[in-house]
Amino acid sequence: MTECHAKDDAILLPAIEDMIADRLAQYSAGNAFDTSGLEQARALFRLADGLDIAYLSKRIRDEGGDLGLLEP
Repeated sequence: MTECHAKDDAILLPAIEDMIADRLAQYSAGNAFDTSGLEQARALFRLADGLDIAYLSKRIRDEGGDLGLLEP
C-alpha cells in the first residue's frame, strides 16, 4: 500500500504492482473483445516509476496473468 497525503488528509492506495497485476488478471479472465484491462495495465506499467519487477512478476503469476503482455 502507498500512503498519499493532501494537506492534513491521507489515503491508502494499493501498490502500483498490485493494480497492474489485477488489470492483467481481469483481461485474462474476460471477454477477448474487451481489451480495457490490458490497456490499463500497460498504461500503469509505462507511467510507474521505480517498479519492483520481482514483486510485479510474482503478483502477475499469482493472478494467472502474463508479464509479456505488458510489452506492446
